[in-house]
Amino acid sequence: HTPKEGIQFRNEGNIVPTNSSSDSSINSPGWRFLMERLRNKHGNAVFKSWFNNLSFKSMDETSITFRVPTRFEEAWIKEHYLNDIQQIVLDIWPTVKEVLICNDRTKQR
Repeated sequence: HTPKEGIQFRNEGNIVPTNSSSDSSINSPGWRFLMERLRNKHGNAVFKSWFNNLSFKSMDETSITFRVPTRFEEAWIKEHYLNDIQQIVLDIWPTVKEVLICNDRTKQR
């Protein structure tokens, strides 16, 4: 999948046009909003333990993939935090319907 131009993200009800290829990077408003919401919801200790190593891997109009270093982190985040991540992603990028988490050892498909 290749990133699509013009994907929009919502921030507390305000729709802001963005370019997904830059909006999903670590310096983008969407990425910062996602990280801020996760930190606010779960606190600093949980954020540092489970989300500090979360990084953006890829995005298209309907899916986004995040990467973590280990299989353990991948499994834990999927089991305990995937629903929260999905809801926040939907708030930011309304067209994204699938959130995937992989680890550094996951083979490319």
